[in-house]
Amino acid sequence: MDEVGIILRYPFKAGKKLIVDAGAHVGGFAQMFINHGWYAICIEPEEENWKVLRDKYGTSQRVQLHKVAVGKEKGRFPFYVSTDHWAIHSLQPWHETHKPAGLVDVTLLAYIVHEPVSLLRLNIEGGELDALKGYNFNKFAPEMAMVEFYDSRTETHFGYNQHSIVTGK
Repeated sequence: MDEVGIILRYPFKAGKKLIVDAGAHVGGFAQMFINHGWYAICIEPEEENWKVLRDKYGTSQRVQLHKVAVGKEKGRFPFYVSTDHWAIHSLQPWHETHKPAGLVDVTLLAYIVHEPVSLLRLNIEGGELDALKGYNFNKFAPEMAMVEFYDSRTETHFGYNQHSIVTGK
């Protein structure tokens, strides 16, 4: 059984199941939950990925789309993309193939999430800890969180490791 199968079997308490997918890419992960009746908030700052999301879900009543990055502070920040690796775009240039792609709007998850969350998924290429710092856990603590991390990347380029994700420090 894969991770999605395990998550779908979890006895969530909320009547309305909601996934918040930061780093939604083109919506493939969220789609697996939407197919099972979930609602989704998809967050994606990269232009080409955003166009696919917009075309795929722009009229859906089950999906909210946000063309922003998420972090611990609001503003406009440099964004880096890789033409060699289609899924490693980031607010920090941590890979040798990253090239500047201009500025993107960055906001806090607390400004996007206004209802109970079943699954909070963060796959934002090193910015996960900052995104968690911008989430209001006191108001809408997710029933489950799924956070990507690679210590070899985050320690060197972002200054944190998996222990930081758990402790918030």
